Amino acid sequence: MIEALIKKHRSRAILLDANVLLLDVIGGVDREMIPRFKRTRKFEIEDYDLLQRLLRLFSGIVTTPNILTEVGNLGSQLTDPALSAFRRILRERTRVLDERYLASKLVSDHHLFDRMGLSDAGIAMLAEEGWLILTEDWPLASRLQTAGLDVINFTNLRTMAWTWPRNQ
Repeated sequence: MIEALIKKHRSRAILLDANVLLLDVIGGVDREMIPRFKRTRKFEIEDYDLLQRLLRLFSGIVTTPNILTEVGNLGSQLTDPALSAFRRILRERTRVLDERYLASKLVSDHHLFDRMGLSDAGIAMLAEEGWLILTEDWPLASRLQTAGLDVINFTNLRTMAWTWPRNQ
């Protein structure tokens, strides 16, 4: 299933939820920081490598202002000099990300807003537009899958990593 989703969407960009985008930015600062930083402690250095291999298969990364705000807020828990490096890498990433603005008044009218909140409801709206979502948030992934939307749970990607990618 994951390989089919990758094949289906590989000519387009992929949307990373906040925690996965945070992994990308923290890994860009210092891969060794991933298991030490409180907000990325659930990830391994190898997860960053896996994410980089996956991202090379897509034309870019889609995001929203809400996701970027979450990433910025989570990263602001670092202290200098890591905080300065984090903000530099985040600034570099924002130059190449495909940022999609969704008005909060529209997102808050989405049927999943009450259960998922602003950022995740916005992700659901973009999934409904046909974007592939990469998340490590099981409730979000489950709701999107139940709705028939294209989503990869990062945890599932980890479990198949030892055999992937095959002829991607």
